Amino acid sequence: MLEILSILAAAVLLIATPIQTGQVCAGKVNPKYKGSPADYAVAYRRQLGLFIYLGAVCGVVNLALIFVNSDSAEWIFDLLGAALWLGVAAVSYLSTRRLAALSAPVEGGRASA
Repeated sequence: MLEILSILAAAVLLIATPIQTGQVCAGKVNPKYKGSPADYAVAYRRQLGLFIYLGAVCGVVNLALIFVNSDSAEWIFDLLGAALWLGVAAVSYLSTRRLAALSAPVEGGRASA
């Protein structure tokens, strides 16, 4: 059951991370955030750093679990979970590179050219 929750969480992050990165690059800020779009981009980049480490650790742990319990068919779910979590780490890394290339957004809600 925990494998299924892990797989679903990784799938949600794989879908949501590029979407939210695009919104941050466009200069959109969460209404609950009290600060400038540039500060929001910095905070989001810090969150992506957490996702990089979380994805790498969960991916390696799932790969290790394949060899711990190799007599049942659970290794398929462990392999799928490992692939998805390593994908989360990769997508988060690429998103941080995209944010690093972004110049500071202007106050009007659009990214500067």
